[in-house]
Amino acid sequence: MAENKKVVWHKLLDLVHSNKENASYKSLQILKTDKNIVLQLTEGVAQQSKNKILFQLNEQELSLLVLRLQKILFDLWNYEKNK
Repeated sequence: MAENKKVVWHKLLDLVHSNKENASYKSLQILKTDKNIVLQLTEGVAQQSKNKILFQLNEQELSLLVLRLQKILFDLWNYEKNK
């Protein structure tokens, strides 16, 4: 008989942008399981329905994302420095 193993999710990052005027929000979470990294994008209005998108990344995709984000950040810093 196969064991049902509960997957434990660890939150590594939680970025939330909220609008107090209309109670809307957008959230980006980076979550980790024993084997995967997951990006979770959520948007909605408090106490109402929400939309959620999950991206499961393998090691190669995660490495590429890190390098691209790093390049974007360095380009931004260089742009600001040379203004």
